[in-house]
Amino acid sequence: MMATVGDKHIKFWTPKSKNAQKGLFGKTELMTSFACCAYDSQGRLFAGSAKGHIYLWVGHELKQVLNNVHKDGFISAMRFEGGKIYSGGKDGNVVITDMNSLAQEKTISFGVMIRAIDVEGTAALIGCRNGTIYQVKNINAGDKTAIMESHSDGEVWGITAVDNDHIITTGDDNQIKKWNTASRKCEKTAVISNESRQAPTGGASS
Repeated sequence: MMATVGDKHIKFWTPKSKNAQKGLFGKTELMTSFACCAYDSQGRLFAGSAKGHIYLWVGHELKQVLNNVHKDGFISAMRFEGGKIYSGGKDGNVVITDMNSLAQEKTISFGVMIRAIDVEGTAALIGCRNGTIYQVKNINAGDKTAIMESHSDGEVWGITAVDNDHIITTGDDNQIKKWNTASRKCEKTAVISNESRQAPTGGASS
């Protein structure tokens, strides 16, 4: 079985059928949209909502709602691994929920919206909205290292060499980045402006 989720939408599909079953909410009113979902090893589906809740499904029937797993905005990524659900949200957090107790065990903060999660054993890769990919070598310790960075919105418009080993880039994402050409890594990022205003049509660039 597989599931699709979206704007006030959740459907359950079987491989040999072209018709989907709509999720049954019972007495729970459908007042949310879903951005991601993941099955656990028992065949239960966990769907992350736009309001930060996790909906638990057995078959196509809603069984439980885990409220306020993410307290600021929607859940944007989910992954099941090793008896735990890893959920990432707009709040910049990855929350680890135990599948047996349904209790939240640990929160790791990244400071920017989470867009992708992959987990193997006690290690994880976390992809963020700003183009940064973090490696977490030990989830229990919560240590994290940025292994890739990028300009995250629009195009890169400016580049200049500082010396033989460094270049500076800037683009549509309101950031200046300093790169080490030998290691091919970003050494420093600075925000150009903190001014809050309506951007012109087409967006602002630097």
